[in-house]
Amino acid sequence: MRWSGAVFAAAASTMLSGCALVVSEGPWFGPDDARGAPELRQGLWVDAAGEACRPQADRPLRLWRGCDILLIRGAEYLALERRKERWTWAPQTVLLAGGDPAVLQWRVNQNEGSPNTYAGVEPTNFDAEGRVTALYFWAVTCEQHVAAGGDGKRPLHPGLKRRDSNGECEAESREALFAAAKVGKPSRDQAANAWRWIREARPDDFAPTPR
Repeated sequence: MRWSGAVFAAAASTMLSGCALVVSEGPWFGPDDARGAPELRQGLWVDAAGEACRPQADRPLRLWRGCDILLIRGAEYLALERRKERWTWAPQTVLLAGGDPAVLQWRVNQNEGSPNTYAGVEPTNFDAEGRVTALYFWAVTCEQHVAAGGDGKRPLHPGLKRRDSNGECEAESREALFAAAKVGKPSRDQAANAWRWIREARPDDFAPTPR
């Protein structure tokens, strides 16, 4: 699984529970919005919810087993993916926008023209310099957590509008998107999706030895 795959796992579990996702054809956020976001520490991150993942910080990355791995390098997000029996670093179209809460924007399938989907992000640990070293996230959904009406649908959060028959919706403003992310925030012990920083990247992490 890759970084975007982990986010889609959150989205899939949300959809299976009967909730639809907030999406947009174009991005709501750009580089200027990233300036107010929490600073994620540079280096290697893993899916903290992955029970099979046991990263050993003192060993080369290629020896880590069972981990979904993300490399943050400058403004780049790179996911380690297996393609045609080889491991490669795949750029991800991801941006973390500052707000209450911070919101992660990513492009579905990473293809040009694919819609964007959103997740709220809550940091849970920091290093001595104030950089985020652990976080959890949740998909931004369309509907309020109230009883459904006669048509079987629940009302949307304020400022959202239905997009199509699949139940997806769009935000009418950035403020509405942030508000939907805030109201859907789970508590830390209820969060099913979490990532943690392991260490800085180093040259032997990129050796061609297969994992």
